Formats: sequence, C-alpha cells, structure tokens
Amino acid sequence: MKQFMMTLFLSFFLAACSFIEERDLVRIDIQLHGLNVAGMITEEDVLDTIESLVENADWNSGDEPAPEKQIATLTFFYFSDTDTPEELEKYQVFFDEDSEETFLMREENSPTYGLLEEEDADILSTILMDNTIDKFSNR
Repeated sequence: MKQFMMTLFLSFFLAACSFIEERDLVRIDIQLHGLNVAGMITEEDVLDTIESLVENADWNSGDEPAPEKQIATLTFFYFSDTDTPEELEKYQVFFDEDSEETFLMREENSPTYGLLEEEDADILSTILMDNTIDKFSNR
C-alpha cells in the first residue's frame, strides 16, 4: 500500500511538472536613446549572453540610483510552448557618468534596479552597438 501511494504521488507530481510552462527568449528589440537608432537581436547565442548578463546583475529593489544618462531600452520577447501570446519584459539601461556604472531598470509592478559589473557592461555595450549602429553603417 505504501509503495502504491508513493507511485501515485510521483505520478501526480510528474503530471503537475509537465504543466509548468517554460518560456524561451526569442527576440530582443533595442532602442538606443539620443541616437534614434533601433535594432533587433534574434541570434540564439547573443540572446543567451544578454539574458545571462541580466541575470548576473546585482539586483536590488531598494533605492533608485541616480543615473544621468539613459542609454537604451531593451524589450525581451518570450514565447512558451502553448498558444499564449508572447510575454514582454522591458529593461532600461542607464549610465552614471560620475560613478561610471551601468544600471538596468526592470519595468514591472514596481521598478527594480540592477548594477552590472564593469566587464558585463562592456559586453552589453558591444552587443548593442554591433546590433544597431554597426549594422546601419555597413550598408
């Protein structure tokens, strides 16, 4: 009886886990402020890199930093396996010229702020330039 109950529990658990939707990042739209340049990223390896940079940011829902310059808006497009519409997440990218730090602001119910490490900020900057300005200058 005990083994039957354990099997039944595992069956319900596995069935419940199969209903958890996994969403995939399929596109990031970029809007560079001040330059009025836009771009789009769809390459899976670049999407994975940016997603990793955002996840690795030092997220703090405390006080808002005082960034002086908004650099970009990033819109993440997530799709799940079901017939639901895509989910969007927006991030603002700021650069504080005094501290030379790069901040992310995630737009949700209440904004949260993340600080990028210097190396991660450089990687993000290069990716944004490669997928906006450099694409237009090579035409």
